[in-house]
Amino acid sequence: MREEAKQLFEMVRKGIPDKEIMEKLGIQTKASLKKMYYDALVETGKIKDIATKREAETKRTLKISTRGT
Repeated sequence: MREEAKQLFEMVRKGIPDKEIMEKLGIQTKASLKKMYYDALVETGKIKDIATKREAETKRTLKISTRGT
């Protein structure tokens, strides 16, 4: 895991306010902070990523009829 992600987890665990985290990590917007936190959670396996429509469609099974179609 990236060093920034580890640092972010530690700050969130300690209850440091978002403005202070953004200042220390050099993050410009709250949306960027949330995205970084979400990506870190997915990377560590703490939460599952959201499946896109394309990924969901490719997971379906195909059936072959008696005619071979």
